[in-house]
Amino acid sequence: MAFTYTTRHGKTYYLHTGPKRGGDIQHYLSTDPAGSVADAVPEGFEVHETPNGQVHLRKKKPVLIQPAELALIEHELQKRQTGKHCYLAEINDKKIIIHEGDTRIDSLREINMRFSAHGLEEYAVRNAHYVPVMRFVWRG
Repeated sequence: MAFTYTTRHGKTYYLHTGPKRGGDIQHYLSTDPAGSVADAVPEGFEVHETPNGQVHLRKKKPVLIQPAELALIEHELQKRQTGKHCYLAEINDKKIIIHEGDTRIDSLREINMRFSAHGLEEYAVRNAHYVPVMRFVWRG
């Protein structure tokens, strides 16, 4: 069974294997299901998705920021969601990075009548463009 990863945008990626220049095997993600597809992520690696939907394979690092700590920040960010802005938190090594997304909801409402109000807002948040606005660095 091929390993797949679906982004928050709904795009499906397949994990492929292929030769490196030195003769070793490399793993990479692609939206194309054709080719030599791997069954699982290699040990010591993980699939990482950036806030703007880019997906890549990276080496796992020791967890310095606990999931409960990230959950507290995400809970506070949920309280601050507005129709125009949405927020995501990302752990990157020793940092928690807060990203602010511009949903362009007002423009979408003017040009799109197909979605319900809730459906349009959900679509706008899922497809927002995110920029980093704040960073917390763990110094231990």
